[in-house]
Amino acid sequence: MHHLKRGALALAVAALSHAAMAQSAPQYTLVDLGPTSTDPSIFGVQANAISAAGVVVGRTLSGCGSNFCSTADVWSNGQMTALPDPSGTGYAIATGVANANLVAGTSYVGFLSSPKPVAWVNGQAEQLALSAAAGGVGTANGINASGVVVGSINAGSSEQAQIWLANGTAISVPTAASGFFNSGGPAMYSATAINDAGIVIGAGTDPNNQARDAGLMYNMSTGITTQIALPNVAGVNGTLPMGISSNGLIVGTASMNGVSQGSFLWSAATGSVMLPSIAGYGNQIARGVNSSGWVVGSTSNSFSNGFLYEGGNIFLLSSLITPAELAAGWDFSNNTFTSAMGISDNGTIVGSADFNGVVHAYELVLTSPVPEPGSCALLFAGLAVIGGVARRRSKHLR
Repeated sequence: MHHLKRGALALAVAALSHAAMAQSAPQYTLVDLGPTSTDPSIFGVQANAISAAGVVVGRTLSGCGSNFCSTADVWSNGQMTALPDPSGTGYAIATGVANANLVAGTSYVGFLSSPKPVAWVNGQAEQLALSAAAGGVGTANGINASGVVVGSINAGSSEQAQIWLANGTAISVPTAASGFFNSGGPAMYSATAINDAGIVIGAGTDPNNQARDAGLMYNMSTGITTQIALPNVAGVNGTLPMGISSNGLIVGTASMNGVSQGSFLWSAATGSVMLPSIAGYGNQIARGVNSSGWVVGSTSNSFSNGFLYEGGNIFLLSSLITPAELAAGWDFSNNTFTSAMGISDNGTIVGSADFNGVVHAYELVLTSPVPEPGSCALLFAGLAVIGGVARRRSKHLR
């Protein structure tokens, strides 16, 4: 039996190794998303998310009296458009996108105060409903193609995940039916993303351990909330989900009592699997995933850097920038604000980096082929075998 287990593990590792060797570093071309203006009051531009089809959202930061202003932006077909601010105070952020006509984010009544959830539908701002119980505040983090928005209401210990339907109705995410640590299960306090199938992911609170991150997944079709399985590794007791793909892959941070231990990738076939780390870098946070299982996020040493995980390999974004782009003034490795926030289904990555001393939003557009679906299936099959063997071995050793 032990020989069979070792044989299965060896075959899985061989399959993964073969897939990894077949994949060299993907080739990318960098596209500058701005700022394009030479206005000295503009501090920079940040890209916060990208839809599966490649529409980007973010914000422009500029001087605004004694503080600074933030304009929500959308990029579609190479065109950047500023979105209206319903509060009229000049501080809005776009954080979720389904397409060019469906964007979600947050507007602030004052400088980073009194947040209000917003949906931009066909370019028009719609402040989402807030009940008296919401304390008059809320944030919107994601939106899908049906116009369903997810986020949270209230703040602090009273924060609660919220879903706004396209007709304006607001509903809460129910408590998980069962939990790892208690019979009632944790409650979701912030919904971070939603896909077109109506799967909502978010952060939960475990009543028996307030320090533990309880990653949750809510299915709008069934009305059931479940916990996202923990990676089968020592030193992890929670997950904090950040991104979901169109076909239901989930990524985020795995943690121990709220302290990040690295990033995870969840699929229905494999459960949660830890992503490899990069030597010399820590605090790895996965932010986005596409339907091929490519993952992007941020990691850091003295400075921040973005990363890409694909085909069993992990790369620093700074290693994917060409010498010509570096010579032009792009810096992905020696500043504190480089990020990789999202990835589309065709492999385009978006985030922020330093360009000649100014924060610029960027797209990294894939010029090498997108992996075949069979390659992705092979990778997940191998991970599933390895996970199964590891779980059986762990059980045997207890």
